[in-house]
Amino acid sequence: PDDITGGYLLELNMPGYDEASGFKTVNGAALNVKSPEWCGKDAMEYISEYYQDFENAVYATDENGNYTGYNEATGKYYYEYCDLTSLVQMYLIQELANNVDGFYSSFYFYKDADGIMYAGPVWDMESIAGSGWSGYVSPDMEFINGRYLAKALTQIPGFMSAVKEYYNDTFRGASEKLIGDNGILQQSSQKISASTSMNYVMWPYIRVGNPKNSNHLWPDGITYNAVVEDMI
Repeated sequence: PDDITGGYLLELNMPGYDEASGFKTVNGAALNVKSPEWCGKDAMEYISEYYQDFENAVYATDENGNYTGYNEATGKYYYEYCDLTSLVQMYLIQELANNVDGFYSSFYFYKDADGIMYAGPVWDMESIAGSGWSGYVSPDMEFINGRYLAKALTQIPGFMSAVKEYYNDTFRGASEKLIGDNGILQQSSQKISASTSMNYVMWPYIRVGNPKNSNHLWPDGITYNAVVEDMI
């Protein structure tokens, strides 16, 4: 198309891109260009360089090693490449969900024509709330802050200030409605309890992602309510 500034849908897909169009960054991150699926040369150069400028801003440091969020080569801050509120929202939802894929895989960005990039949409959240694919993720396990992008973002003072403000103003109340006493999770679990009972006539309770691995199953005798409470 004449206008190659958008739209794009990018998928962070570690450790390598595996679809028709993709690229790797200087920090070793791999991204699939989900749309356009068959990305032309000019468009690929544009979106990969745009994203690289964003990554460079996120990882930029001053002479003392402090993260600045500022790309000196372009004169722009990271939030001039990717919408700050969307980054904050995605960071908080990955933390709340304890998502083993957070800032690693199935993590999306989109960019419309003549606009900046946005983090999102939320996608592929099947390995959350302790149910990591290869092992149990306990509630106190901290790993997201060590992940790509999050590792740098959480060291940018302005980003963490935005996280705290959004958490206190918006996110905390919403999360308490979700996980609180008689909250959305408890109410929803009771709505589907009859279907769940039928489901587990045939299949066991799976704590971790691989149903073919006996170590990934809940022990015999566990109840549905206990599984729900563990998730909450």
